[in-house]
Amino acid sequence: MKFKHLIMTRFNLHGGQTSKNIITDEWVLNRIETYERISLPSLEGQTNRNFEVVVLLHEDFTSSSNRERIAAWPDWVHPVYLGEDDSLIPSKRFPLDGMQDVPKKAILPFLDGTETHLITSMLDSDDAYNKNFVAHIQDEARPKNELLCFTQGSILDIKNRMVYYQMDNSHHMYPTLVESVDDIKTVLIRKHPRMHLVAPVRWIEVDYPYFLRGVDGSNVMTAIRPKDSGVKPPFPLSELKDFTLGDIYHE
Repeated sequence: MKFKHLIMTRFNLHGGQTSKNIITDEWVLNRIETYERISLPSLEGQTNRNFEVVVLLHEDFTSSSNRERIAAWPDWVHPVYLGEDDSLIPSKRFPLDGMQDVPKKAILPFLDGTETHLITSMLDSDDAYNKNFVAHIQDEARPKNELLCFTQGSILDIKNRMVYYQMDNSHHMYPTLVESVDDIKTVLIRKHPRMHLVAPVRWIEVDYPYFLRGVDGSNVMTAIRPKDSGVKPPFPLSELKDFTLGDIYHE
């Protein structure tokens, strides 16, 4: 199997008027700073660097100054600017689900035509991967359509001094889709709780976290809910292992 592995991030795309109203230049800059402190270092620290990153941005909500900062990211991080018609997730146009054919259009320029399979992994702009995430996914990938999900992840409360929660992954969070290039959908075709409708799910059993869900209050779609099933009491950030992060350790 010859594959291309792309990590896909939805950055400042909106889900309707409520979220659209909060996407200011200051909000986007905050997300950029969080991405540079948490997400990007975790990608740079991967033990397997055989991947590229596609970051989907709304062209109307990314100012010239923010675009200049984004342009300084490593050359294996590819910003893709989308217009309003391609940026609604979810919306009345695409209720409950993902972005339909938009992710496919966004990633086609990064395929060279020799691949037999595409691997796409989802990473939000305030989240991080365990340093072995990519290596483990590629070791597990087979030449068949399936959704790969790690069983363990964590929640990082960025705003409150980096308090750290452990959680079980019961909603296919941070999924990876392995698929033939003959029928590309990408991991963003549906919201993660519904990805089991796209391909059979194969759980990868691990006994320590493989993803880190950052919560800082700026993303209306995420929040820490300690009473939710699987969320366990916090423990010190110093116990966080196998994640390569930025300066959050030193605050």
